[in-house]
Amino acid sequence: MAFDPDTLSPNDFAAAAAAAIAASAHGDLSHAARRLADDGLLGILAIEEIGGLGLPESFAMPVLSAAGAARSTFPLLETIFAARLLQGRLPDAATALVAGEALVSVAWSGEGSVGSDDDGVRLDGVVGRASHADKAAFILLATDDGGAAVVSTGSAGVDIRPASGIDPDRPAFELHLADVRVSTENIVSAEEWQAFRLACLQGWAALILGASEACLAMAEEHANTRRQFGKALSANQALRHILARQKLVLENMRAALASCFEAPSSSLQMRSRAAFLAAVEGGVFIIEKSIQIHGGMGFTWDMPLHRYLRWVRDIQAQADADHVLLDLADDFIAQVA
Repeated sequence: MAFDPDTLSPNDFAAAAAAAIAASAHGDLSHAARRLADDGLLGILAIEEIGGLGLPESFAMPVLSAAGAARSTFPLLETIFAARLLQGRLPDAATALVAGEALVSVAWSGEGSVGSDDDGVRLDGVVGRASHADKAAFILLATDDGGAAVVSTGSAGVDIRPASGIDPDRPAFELHLADVRVSTENIVSAEEWQAFRLACLQGWAALILGASEACLAMAEEHANTRRQFGKALSANQALRHILARQKLVLENMRAALASCFEAPSSSLQMRSRAAFLAAVEGGVFIIEKSIQIHGGMGFTWDMPLHRYLRWVRDIQAQADADHVLLDLADDFIAQVA
């Protein structure tokens, strides 16, 4: 498929992505992978030679936003960006991801220790925060040399263990690596890993944007339909002010994400970090206020709002938001200097 900016825009994917993600929710992760692959969403950024669409990053944002709104448990962000990362060095693995024939997970915390000998590259150590690692064929993990490595879950020396996590909908796992052997093609350079992480910051911002939008819609519907003392909750001026603030924060989040694709490439790193941090802070605010608007029922397990909040908090931990904030501060100081 050839990309034509005059006939195709990122927003064209929004409605189709929402329908595909909704359809993929009825079944396990394998079913979701096949359904999303059939709709072309897993390879939206991957090159055509491995079955992808070869579109720019901006086209992935409405897809991920739709996944955030639907609270999809499929590792869509990891699959989209990992397929593009691996398409040159491990084309068979990337093709399997795009086709929905394999799942990938990313260990967002910890680093593997890299060594080398006559038999190739050796990995040791413990990494964590790998969602759905028990069902993944490949794990992408950071290494202590600043880069990353791709490990097959079936490799000798790989021990996958359940770990405590924030989000019960996305079970977390630890990987214990003991003399795991990989080829040089499985090693990702520091530059490639940094670009992957930067793209994921944008993707996370899109996920949180979609989740926040869905929660605000639920809060608005509740405020307009729930009646007390003969009138709707939205008749209360203080509540309307809260809804207005939520809407303002949401549009600020949307603008921050959009700026990543409108700014010069020289400032992309700074803007991506700012968009992610704006999404985390704004998303938590919007979802917590949505819970508050629902009153006591907003805190019950049956309401989905707290599940959105757990997901955003989990993303905050996966991305190490505090470290992202320090990096943004360094970017800003360097720019001013």
